[in-house]
Amino acid sequence: MKQALTTTEKLILRDLSAGQSMIDPIAMRYGLTAKQVRESMARLEKMLKVASKPINNGKFTVYELR
Repeated sequence: MKQALTTTEKLILRDLSAGQSMIDPIAMRYGLTAKQVRESMARLEKMLKVASKPINNGKFTVYELR
């Protein structure tokens, strides 16, 4: 069964449609906590809608649409 997207997940996908980003900037743009965005991002990764990649020798993680 296909899972419905939450409002937060829809915001994240819309944000990433403009380009890659990290969790904290997304949270700040939408008035969310980093924890909310991190949990939604993990769910979106499991759904294969976003991909993550480490940058700066693994210090940061960038997310982008698949």
